Amino acid sequence: MVNGPAVGIGVTIFGLADIVYASERAHFTTPFSSLGLSPEACSSYTFPRIMGYAKANELLLFNAKITARQAEASGLVSEVFPDNTFDAETAKRVRAIAQLPLK
Repeated sequence: MVNGPAVGIGVTIFGLADIVYASERAHFTTPFSSLGLSPEACSSYTFPRIMGYAKANELLLFNAKITARQAEASGLVSEVFPDNTFDAETAKRVRAIAQLPLK
């Protein structure tokens, strides 16, 4: 669940998550190339598979900042909720997931 800015590994770890929920005020950036670093958390592998090479390169190589809605459209975020319902909606989903069978 993301309810604000996510930067670097706070974004790249999404590719390893089963599901990502975000509020409308969330935004995402991976400033690796501006810092002289290479992408982390397997994102150079997972991001192209999730969002395609062009969008992944924009984000990972060119320091693009994207909104929650853009992340949802590209498949990086599963669902975006309005700020005023984010807590209630994500809590509802967590409770539903917790009720699933363990085996």
